[in-house]
Amino acid sequence: MAPTLRVPRKFERGGTGFLPTFGPSFINLYGSPREYSDMPNKYEALNLGKGDGAAYRGRVLLEVRTELLTDPVANEVRAIDSDSIARVQKSLRRRRFRVNAAFLSATMIPGEKDSPIQFEVSVGNYGNILDDSVPPCASTTPPTNPIYDGVAYSYLPWGENKPCCLLEAQWEDITYRMYAVNMLLKAADRLTNSITRVQLSVANDLPLEQQARDVINALDQFILDCSMELPESDIEQSPPNELDKYIRLLRDGQLKALHDQAVHLRNTAEDIDQALQQMIFYRDSILGLAVEPQLSFPDVIIWMLSGSKRSAYCRIPAHDVLYHPNPTYAGRFCGVPQTLCFVKPKLEEENDEKYLRSPVMVRAIVWVGLDKYYQAWNEVQVEAKTQIVAETYENQGKILNKWVTTKPPLTRPAWSDASGKKELKKESFNPPPGWRWDGDWFVDPEISVLYQKDTNQTSFVEDVYVNESRTPNGNWEPAQIPYSDAYGEPKPAPEKTELKDDWTWEGDWEVDKDRLCDEDGWEYAQTSTDTNFMPTEKNYLMFRRKRMIRKRVKGEVGMPVKQAEQRLALLVSLMFDSPLHVVR
Repeated sequence: MAPTLRVPRKFERGGTGFLPTFGPSFINLYGSPREYSDMPNKYEALNLGKGDGAAYRGRVLLEVRTELLTDPVANEVRAIDSDSIARVQKSLRRRRFRVNAAFLSATMIPGEKDSPIQFEVSVGNYGNILDDSVPPCASTTPPTNPIYDGVAYSYLPWGENKPCCLLEAQWEDITYRMYAVNMLLKAADRLTNSITRVQLSVANDLPLEQQARDVINALDQFILDCSMELPESDIEQSPPNELDKYIRLLRDGQLKALHDQAVHLRNTAEDIDQALQQMIFYRDSILGLAVEPQLSFPDVIIWMLSGSKRSAYCRIPAHDVLYHPNPTYAGRFCGVPQTLCFVKPKLEEENDEKYLRSPVMVRAIVWVGLDKYYQAWNEVQVEAKTQIVAETYENQGKILNKWVTTKPPLTRPAWSDASGKKELKKESFNPPPGWRWDGDWFVDPEISVLYQKDTNQTSFVEDVYVNESRTPNGNWEPAQIPYSDAYGEPKPAPEKTELKDDWTWEGDWEVDKDRLCDEDGWEYAQTSTDTNFMPTEKNYLMFRRKRMIRKRVKGEVGMPVKQAEQRLALLVSLMFDSPLHVVR
C-alpha cells in the first residue's frame, strides 16, 4: 500500500500558482485480497506497493501545508493542537449512500469450472462478507454453477432472473468534487468524439466544406461546455478546504481561457490540421483539469468468488457511477449497462502473459448515489421488475445413507445463509416496517441444476459405478446399491442405460483405469459413504467400486440438447463449496 498524491499543476510562471497543499482529506489504501487466512499468501506483497492494490485495506486522514520560512527549522514530530482537531471534525460528518448493482450476464469464463461462482460488491468495508465491523447487507449474488458453452468458455445461466446487490454505506460527502470531475470528463469525451469525427473526415477526403462544418460543430460544443458552471458545495457537504479553493480558481480561470481561445479559433481558423491540433490541446487541457487528488470516496470493487476463493476483481471509480439529477454532473456510466473486464491480482514481477486472458466478462448496471436520490435507481429499471425476497438455505449431511440435520456430520446450522456462517431460521424473519409477505416459503433450486451436464456438448462420457461390498472374511458381492453415480445415488446398470435423443454411442462400455485404482479398476473404502478411496485392497476395507465409461456423441453437431424437466429437486454436493448436482 503505497499511495501517490496526484496534485494538478499549480506552479505557473508569474506567481499565479500556489504552494503544495492537501486536505484535510482521506487517502484510501488498497492491497492484497482480504482472505483472513493464517497461511502466507504471495499477494501480501501488494500491501508493500509491489503491484496494483486489489482490495480496500483502510484509509489515512492527511493534511499537507507548505510554509515559506526565513530561518531553518529542525525536523520534529509535534502533537496536533486542539484547534486543528476541531477544524478537521467539520470534515468528518457522514451521510448515507446507496450502492446498487444489477448483473445482466457473466460470460467468457475460460474452460469448464467445477466450483460455484458468485460476485461480491463492496465499497470500502461495506459489502465485504468477511468484515463483521459493518452491518450485513445483500452484497453478493447467489452461488451459481457455470455452464459450458460447448466451445471454449463457460457462463452463468441467470436467464430472466438477474441478481441484484444493494449496499448502504456511510461516507463523508465530497460529491461536489466528483461532480466537477464528471463534468470535465464528459466535456473531454465529447471533444474526443468530435476530434475523431474530424479525423475521419480528413482521412476519407470529404469535401472541405464538410470538414469545416465538423470543426465548427466541435468548437461550438466545446465553447458551450466551457461556459457551464462548476458545481458548488452546499451546507450538508464536507466544507471545501484550501486545495478545493485553489483548484476551483484554477479551473475557472482555465475554462475561461479555453473558452476565449476556442471562440477566437472558430472565427479565425483557416487550416483544418491546425484547428485539429488546437482541439487536441484543448482536450488534453480539460483532462489535466479533471485530476482530483482528494477523491476520498472509495472505489466500487466487484469480486468474483469461485467456491470460497477470491479469484478476480474489477475496480470502478465511484465518480464514474455517481448519480446526480443534472446529467452534466452524473457519472459517465451511472445507471447504464457497461462491460466489466475482470483481472486477477498481479505482482509487478510476474509475467504479463498469463494475465492477458480475462477470467470473466460481466455486463452490469452500477449506481451510486445519496440516499435521498434512491428513487432514481428504481426509475432506471424501466424494462425490469425488482423482486425482493428473503432467503435461507436448508442444510443436511448424510450418515449411514440417511440425511440428517445434526452435528456431526453437519458442519453448519441446519438453516443458514449461503456461506453457512449465520443461522437463519425461517421463523426468525420479520418483514421491515411497511412491508408484508407475498405468499409462503417456496423451494427455489439453483438455476444451473436445471441444465444437464451434457448441455452444449457435442460429445460426452457417460459413467456408471459398479459397487460391491463384503463382510469380514466374506467374499465380494453386489452392494445394496449395485450401480450408482460418483455421489452414491442409484443409476441403471450399464447395459440398461438409455441413450438420449439425438445421441449415438461411440464404442462399448469399458473400465476406466486412468485413475487412482488397482489394475482391475477397483478403488476401496471402509463404507459406501466414504469420500476417500484408496487403490489397494486392505482387510478392513469393506466397500469397493469401479467406474464404467462409454462415450456418446451428438448425431448432428449443433442441435440443442433437451433440457432437464423442471421439477422439485434436492441439490447435493460432497462439500458445501463443491459443485451441486440434482437428486430427484
